[in-house]
Parts: sequence; C-alpha cells; structure tokens
Amino acid sequence: MKEDPFIGICRLIMSYSLLNSVLGPVMRGPSSSHTAGPFFIANSIRQLSLTDGEKFLATHINFDPSGSYARVYKNQGSDQGIAAGLLGRPMTHADYSDAITDIKRKELFDLSFNIKSLENVSHPNDAEFELRIIQIDGAVRHENWRSVSTGGGMFQLTSCNGADLQINGAFYTALIETSTQETALRILKSLREEVLVERFGVCSIFSSGSIVELQTLEPLTLGVVRALNQLDGVVRIRQCKPAQYVIKNALPLFESCSDIMKAADQTPLHILAEQYEAKQLGLEVAEVRQLFLKRLETMFLSVEEGLCSKSAGMKFLSPKASQLLHSMKASSISSPVLHCAISAALAVMESGTSRGIVVAAPTAGSAGIIPGIAYALLQNDFTKDDCINLLEVAALVGAIVAQHATFAAEVAGCNAETGVSAAMAAAGLAHVMGATPQQVFDAASICMMNTMGLVCDPVNGEVEIPCHARNIGGVSHAISSVTAVLGGFEAVLPMDELIGSMMQVASKTHSDMLCTARGGCAVTATARDLLKQKAKN
Repeated sequence: MKEDPFIGICRLIMSYSLLNSVLGPVMRGPSSSHTAGPFFIANSIRQLSLTDGEKFLATHINFDPSGSYARVYKNQGSDQGIAAGLLGRPMTHADYSDAITDIKRKELFDLSFNIKSLENVSHPNDAEFELRIIQIDGAVRHENWRSVSTGGGMFQLTSCNGADLQINGAFYTALIETSTQETALRILKSLREEVLVERFGVCSIFSSGSIVELQTLEPLTLGVVRALNQLDGVVRIRQCKPAQYVIKNALPLFESCSDIMKAADQTPLHILAEQYEAKQLGLEVAEVRQLFLKRLETMFLSVEEGLCSKSAGMKFLSPKASQLLHSMKASSISSPVLHCAISAALAVMESGTSRGIVVAAPTAGSAGIIPGIAYALLQNDFTKDDCINLLEVAALVGAIVAQHATFAAEVAGCNAETGVSAAMAAAGLAHVMGATPQQVFDAASICMMNTMGLVCDPVNGEVEIPCHARNIGGVSHAISSVTAVLGGFEAVLPMDELIGSMMQVASKTHSDMLCTARGGCAVTATARDLLKQKAKN
C-alpha cells in the first residue's frame, strides 16, 4: 500500500453529466462499457503518450483472466474501440470498425490483445496498456498505463508508470512528468502560488510519484506549456482534451431522488433536468434543451437505420424490427404506442450490434428502450417537445443512479442496464403523461423492483441474446409501470433505497453472472449448440 499517493490542493470530483454519462455517449458498437469506454481510454492515452511527433512502435493491451474483458473483448468490440482510439479515429467515423485492419495493413505499429494476470485489479473492466514509443531522437521509450471502464462510457485512467492518476475525461488534462518525486513536489508547491489556477480554472492539482496532474476547465496556452517545460527537472508535458463536453461545475445540482422531488414542488421535472445540466456544462438552459433535441434526433436516426436494415451484421439473430413493425398480428394484440415502441427499440439494438451509431441510454446494451418509447410517442400524435421532456426527465433519474451505483453490467448485471433504462424511461413517460412527481418516481421504482438481481448473461459475449429481448421487455416494463401508477398503484419503496439495494445484490452476485458469458442464458444447451455451429462455420 502506497503512503499518501495524492498530494495536492484539491481532489477531482466525479462528474455525472446528463449528456456525457447518462444519455450518452453517441457511439458505435454494442457495449458502452466494452466499446465506448475502451475507445475513450485509448484515445486519452494516445494524446498523453505521444508528444512532439512521437509514434507508437508497439501497443500491448492486457486483460486479467478473472475480469469481464477477457471473455468478451472481441465480441463486444473492445478491440475495435481501442484500435480506433489509438489512431484518434472518432467513434462516429465511417471507417471506425476498420481500425484494426488498417493498423495491420499499413504496418503502423504492433498491436496485440493478451489475457494475463494483472496486479492490484480494482474492477472487472481493468486493463493494462504496455507501450513502446519511438521518440524524435530515435530512442524507444517504454510506458505502462492502467485504466478502468466504469460503465456507460465512463472511465478512469488510474496510473501512468506507477504514478496514480484520476483522469476521467471530464476536463482538460496536463501531466507534468519530472525527474524525481521531490521535483514534482517542488513544482506542485510553486503551481499553488501561480495565477494559472485562476486563469485556467484548475479543478484538480496534485502529485503522485514524479508526476504532477492538472485538470482544468480551459486548455493551457502554448506559452504556459513552454514555461513549464523550462522548469528544472521537467521531463515532458503531456496533454489531453476532454472526452466529451467539458464539465464546468462537477458538483451535481441534485444528489438524490428525494432532493429532486422536493424541488419539483415548485418546478417541473424537465426544467429541473435542464437546470442540472446547465450547471454541469456552464450553459444556458435554452442551450441545454437544444442539445437534448440533437440527442433525440440522433436516437431517431438510429431507429430509422435499424428499420431500413436488410442484413444487420449480427452473429445469431436476423433483422426483425421492420417485420415486427408491419405485422398485423402483432398490432392486433397491443396498443399502437407499445407496438411501435417495441419495434423501434429492436431497430436500435439491431443497428448498434451492427456497429451503427446509437446513443447509450444509459448503456449501449440498453440503448433501445428510451428511443423506442420516444419514437412511438412521436408516431402517435405526441410532439417533439414531449419527447424532449421524456429524455430530460429520464436522464435526471439516471444521474442519481450514476452518482450512487453503476451502469456497468460487469458490476451489477442487467439490472444496471435494461433495468435502469426501463426505470428512466418509465419516469420520463410518466412525466409526459401528466403524472405527479411522486408517481414519476413510483413508476421508476416498479421497474427497479422487478429487475432486482437480473443477471448479465450474453450468449458468447455477443450483445444479442438475451439483450435484444430484454430491450423489448424493458419497453413493455416501462409502459406497464406508468399504466399502473396512473391508475393509482403505489410502489411504496423509494427509488433512492432501491438504487442502494441494487448495489447490495450486486456485491453478492457471482462473477459468472456478470457479463462473462459463463452463466445463465449463455450456458443453456441451445446456446452451446449455437457456439458449436458458429465454430464450424
């Protein structure tokens, strides 16, 4: 155990932006924790590692055999995300999925993914990056980075060459690498007295080992970087941009569902959501609403893409969303909203599994539920403003889950994905339907109660079976929960308490049931037969 690893004037506060972390990121791939998170990690490491025209010679990515990555990194696109991040190729780029092929074909650098025991594993999504970098002078530098993908696209870089870090992509980052720990402490002390703390909005400044880490609201100017480089004992300055929208004020406006309910006595829930995000991003409320509109439109594009797909790139399933939408038999047994919502949700999942662009809501594995319901409302005489309100309230509820729990199925099973997504959707839909704030959170609570302990058990690690079916179920779950509360049913158990219970259950759940494809649906006889057939082909 290291003694006093962090020495500084303040510690970084985790940010839970509605658009960055709850209804985001906008991404390609089937999994936010296993595709988007690895992309952000690799892209951040690329920026921090390569300075002054340096290039990768080799990148060896290591996953611990006991973790989730080891079993699913290929099937859930972790390798694609990392490769694209190392190239600096955006997730929305048309050639995103070709990153690995391009690295090998163009012989850009040696890239390997390895299963090996790691020391001090802190999370199922812990990964090690072993890098060899060619410097301008021709010398080869070795670096070692550790990282964790924490769920929903959120991440943390935890160490660089043994020095502890707390980089989560919310701010501009500068790492001042020095020759000794004493030098780092001396520079840290001098920086405390500099005006750059006020000038650049320093959110966090500390030292660990021989590295001083700065997290700022604005990027350091070239002049400041040059001045830092000239300080005695400074080896290099590493810099990185925020992964998504820069966070201006990480302290959340609300820290519990009960806080939100108290504020809702005076202000509608969707306005509270806009105020929450305006504080996080340092924007006007009207600007935040426009960002939610853009996010809604991205969701609808995902629906349309899925409905138009003829041959989705799935391993076990075939496209059914369009067929379902136009089925007379299906429409005869359900309401127009439910029928359309199920079809739209499935369309999003088919698009995401095929590496189309989706919005993690709050994860890629649950990306169909909220867009599906919003799309169905728009097709059934509700307005686009209604749909935006749904998204905003859903995101506000999700932010409380993010603060106190997780969106990672590797930690809390599918309860953290389709269970939470259904709860968010139910809250948003209830609000649009005129429910009271109490009814809104009751609808969310019903979804949380009914998915408590739901495991994550994808067949062969693919986000298909049972993931697509659970998105279908999540839509139905949200709509039935709203139906119940509007009719007078009371959940009794508060959402805040159920969020805590989800984590209690998670702590007692065996790792075979947490996105490792070693239990549940993944090990049924039919699932094993599917794998055998796939191996033959």
